[in-house]
Amino acid sequence: MLSQQTEPPGYLQTRLNGHLNTAWNCWSLFLCRLAHQAGVCF
Repeated sequence: MLSQQTEPPGYLQTRLNGHLNTAWNCWSLFLCRLAHQAGVCF
């Protein structure tokens, strides 16, 4: 069972959130670069 793993509760969720945050940051940076190339300023 998952409870038998040595990882503390919530560790997997925290790691998943970290991956999602990293992906979101990369996507946001990509959109910002596209906007700057298009001459759009936020």
